[in-house]
This record gives sequence, C-alpha cells and structure tokens, in this order.
Amino acid sequence: MRQILITGSEGLVGTHLTQALPTKCYKVKSLDVKFSPFHTNSGNILEMNGLRQAAQGCMGIIHLAAVSRVIWGERDPKQCWQTNVIGQCH
Repeated sequence: MRQILITGSEGLVGTHLTQALPTKCYKVKSLDVKFSPFHTNSGNILEMNGLRQAAQGCMGIIHLAAVSRVIWGERDPKQCWQTNVIGQCH
C-alpha cells in the first residue's frame, strides 16, 4: 500500500484528508505538534530528525502544517514565519 505523510494532520484540512486517503488505498502517517491518540506521530516540522523519521517509507508528503491563528502569529511572528514560510532548511 502506498504511504503518505501528512504534516499538520490535526488541522481542519489535515483531519479530513487523513480520513479520506485510506479510502483511496493510501496508508497515512501523520505529524502534528498536537498529540492525538488517533494519529501516528506527534512532532514539529522544524525538527529535521523527527521529520526525516516520520517521512521514512513514504512516497510523498502533503504539507499542511502551519501557524493558523492570527493571534499566535502576532505573538510570535518569527515562529510563524519559520513554520509557514521557511520550514526546515538545514
């Protein structure tokens, strides 16, 4: 079975996609900073080792991870920019 990693799997779009892909014969691995007992991994896309580990065995990554609340971006614009735009560049 083809395996896909979804980052931001606990968000609005990620949650629905995580449920929909198995119906199309995809195995889903998920990665989100929030822990959920229903998903595979808790982790941060800015931590390269964890991201590499989560991506092992996957044929692709659907990147949905983001700082999604305006107030969070206002409180920590550097973190927002790093997560939403830069990602992990190392």
